[in-house]
Amino acid sequence: MRRHAFVLVSGLLLPGAANAATYKDLELWTLITLVDFSLVLLVLGFVLHLAQAYYDRTLTDFRLRLSGENWGLVFLAVRDGSLFLAFALGLLFINPDIMADIKLAVPFMPLGTVLLGWALIVKLAADIRGSNKTAALFLGLLSAAVLVQFFGYTFVMEAAPEEWQAGQTVFWSALRGMRSNVNPSLALATFYVCFPLLLLTLLALIAMGGKRLVRQEKPRSR
Repeated sequence: MRRHAFVLVSGLLLPGAANAATYKDLELWTLITLVDFSLVLLVLGFVLHLAQAYYDRTLTDFRLRLSGENWGLVFLAVRDGSLFLAFALGLLFINPDIMADIKLAVPFMPLGTVLLGWALIVKLAADIRGSNKTAALFLGLLSAAVLVQFFGYTFVMEAAPEEWQAGQTVFWSALRGMRSNVNPSLALATFYVCFPLLLLTLLALIAMGGKRLVRQEKPRSR
């Protein structure tokens, strides 16, 4: 990643050096950065959901009602918005050409996006705070999404390099072989499985979001 950043800066400072290779490095650097950012958003949304009880207790400490409402609005916007944005970014990476360009952990990163989408469906379908079973299902799917993607990021995308003696073991060699730009067969198989699931998940989210908007508009029209 440091090499991509260096090439990018060189291309900007030295226009004559901005050739096709420079723009390709810029594309790769941008994609890798977005992958990292999507994982940060996923972890952020997960942690904030775990901190819901702490938020409820903290909210009671605000003496001014306006302060409590503002804090609640920011908390909910960041908590839920980070998950939806992480899902949107995850859709971008389920692409054979992108998989061939960057070291995406397959099937972990795409599978984590699928699990995140299912968690969002549960969240939109019912009030997770009103049902313990629904809340458990939502947190279970969200936890699985975080664990799968975090494992893929740590042990596949950022696996121990071959230059290390430990990185030459069968364990680390096998994990590095699960990078999408190294194993096109696994990457394509992951695409064939995850893309239809993500498409159906996206359609379900759109339909459920549309229903919620219609329900909110009906009382206003009256």
